[in-house]
Amino acid sequence: MSDTTLQRTRLGRSWITKISIMAIVSLAFGLWGLYDALVVYPGRGNRAAQALELQYYKAFEQEKGAITRDISVDDPKTRLATLKQNPARSSRDEALYQWLDALDTIGKLTAENTTIPRTDSFRGVEISTPAEPYRDLSAIKTPDTPLAKWDIPIQWLIFAVGTGVGLYLSVLIMRVAGKSYRWNPTTQELHLPDGSTILPADIDEFDKRKWDKFLIDLKVRLGHDRLSGKVVRLDLYRYDPLESWVLEMEKTRFPQADADKAIPEDSSAPESTGEDSKEA
Repeated sequence: MSDTTLQRTRLGRSWITKISIMAIVSLAFGLWGLYDALVVYPGRGNRAAQALELQYYKAFEQEKGAITRDISVDDPKTRLATLKQNPARSSRDEALYQWLDALDTIGKLTAENTTIPRTDSFRGVEISTPAEPYRDLSAIKTPDTPLAKWDIPIQWLIFAVGTGVGLYLSVLIMRVAGKSYRWNPTTQELHLPDGSTILPADIDEFDKRKWDKFLIDLKVRLGHDRLSGKVVRLDLYRYDPLESWVLEMEKTRFPQADADKAIPEDSSAPESTGEDSKEA
């Protein structure tokens, strides 16, 4: 029988369905994390920082009596570090700390976002006097909750795990699809993906200890041209109809095992003649 007429395995329907769904869900989960990391959480962090900037302006005005250019923070990183070391902060310093900390969380703790004049990176407008951001930010009615330090890193972790698992499963599907088993129903010759072949007579043992996991180990006889003494593991879940082929080979190799299964358990008991019941 030529190679073109040999039967070939196909991907198991249950396996490919399950793995495909898992891959799609994982990739979608990862892309969701990416969107949150790049858009949703930074946007919320930006809005929260603007609201905290307004609170700083109000605290500054309450303490100083007016909004002046002293409200500008030329070195926000150093200022934030100093404020962290002083837990007994005034109302103004506490408001400044909350604002700078929110900017640090979203990676925007730079002088370009804390000095005046500046181009506001949140709204894309030019700010030339301290009164301008105070007036504009006062329009905020429902400020967003500031981000926790781990909010954005967690989204990146979700992206990494989700896409990593999704890509791994996608590669697994391609690898499994790239292999196939071939079968000669006349001779019961099984052609393995590596090019070797085995017949029922080549198998000394059909090890079914992992049958519940759709795995079977075939112990090949000594003297086989390529697999002498080796154990060949077959995944019956990934390939159809590999399981039925293996069972055919087992039935041919060990026909007595099937015959034993067909004998009723009580067949060895002597037939009743009816005499015992009469004596009773």
